[in-house]
Amino acid sequence: MSGPASRPPDSQFADWTCVLVRAVPYDEGLRRLDALYESTTYPCDLIWGPGTWKDAAAWLEQEQPPEDEVDVLDRLFLVQHHNGRIYLPRTPDVAAGLAEEGQHGIWYLIQADYPSDALRHARAHAAGQCRPETGPCTKCPAESVGAGTWLEMLTLAADTGRTVTPRRPPEIAVPSIRAWPRFFEIADGGT
Repeated sequence: MSGPASRPPDSQFADWTCVLVRAVPYDEGLRRLDALYESTTYPCDLIWGPGTWKDAAAWLEQEQPPEDEVDVLDRLFLVQHHNGRIYLPRTPDVAAGLAEEGQHGIWYLIQADYPSDALRHARAHAAGQCRPETGPCTKCPAESVGAGTWLEMLTLAADTGRTVTPRRPPEIAVPSIRAWPRFFEIADGGT
């Protein structure tokens, strides 16, 4: 594997905290990376960190994780609607790893190519602008798979044939003016 971790950092960045991710190279969405939510354009997995550049380089040298391929089309996202807020999309794995206090509200299981499409569809669905039935939406590039409780939507995600493995990533986000807020207030009050 190559990349910035394989080279020593510029001295001005040597004391920064860093993480290693498996991602599409040059994804502009990496500037919005939030390990708890799907905020990058393409799939992105945190594989190490946080820590120092030196420790990241040592881990990378020892582990040498292989390159891989991942589908970027027709991804499944879970979007939570709770207390008048719509949260950023999560992968089924990250949603499955939530503690009980994070499981409340209505959950939308949405198939889309990009997390921004899933978020837009969930917001429109909550506002009554997109149809609540399952299937492709006629107004946006997303498909409603279902809506219900956290457990119902995780069960439905598993029923699609995709493996759901609970995962609890650390609370890591790239500090950036390009970052998205983790939720958006909506007028209906939500559940």
